[in-house]
Amino acid sequence: MRRKKIEGILCLTGMLLLTGCGTKAYDLTEAEESQIVNYAVHVVSKHNSYQKDGLVYVDQSAEETEPEETVTGSESVDGTEIMDETPAGNTLEDVFGADGLEVAYGGVSLAGNYTESDVLDVRASNGKQFMVLEIDMTNPTEEGITLDNLTSKVKFTADYSADGAESTQVSAYTTIMTTDFSTYDDEIPAGETKSAVLLFEIPDSVTEVSDIVLHVTRDDTTYEIKL
Repeated sequence: MRRKKIEGILCLTGMLLLTGCGTKAYDLTEAEESQIVNYAVHVVSKHNSYQKDGLVYVDQSAEETEPEETVTGSESVDGTEIMDETPAGNTLEDVFGADGLEVAYGGVSLAGNYTESDVLDVRASNGKQFMVLEIDMTNPTEEGITLDNLTSKVKFTADYSADGAESTQVSAYTTIMTTDFSTYDDEIPAGETKSAVLLFEIPDSVTEVSDIVLHVTRDDTTYEIKL
């Protein structure tokens, strides 16, 4: 029934354009012809169940691309197994102890500011304080060892429990201090120990932190270190 209706409309349109009920064909202006054609197209589109919207219907499902697959666990590329799990049970020395360097956690303190020298003082933002993690680096060898965290772009985040509450994660506060472990680039001379710090801004209402877990991202691998 709908198909016949559409055919009838098209036939009627053709008759209007070519004849005048047995009389001489109408002389239509260009604008009039365009108006009739547009009306016919509109009517056909309206009554055509295969026509959704507009003059051309594009199936949206055909244009949708497949979502990228998220791989978990491990996968194999060219026969090499790649693990995406965060290595656990590491120590600072496991991650930074190349060439015999001994790297250890030296403790935590809370402070509104950190002073490296008389001319360099870093202050926390309003309503914040620093959670200061001390890192000790000892060189027991007979040659100097250089630790370069600056060019290797190491990233640090830390989980901590504030006053016994649930764990919170915060990113390291990067500074230009020479003792900033996140950007540390210096030589530890043979037989000597040097100290550096990692600063994290936390609310100044916190009076005690515990259960600190350091997350270190280096060379596209994230290490979890319980301090």
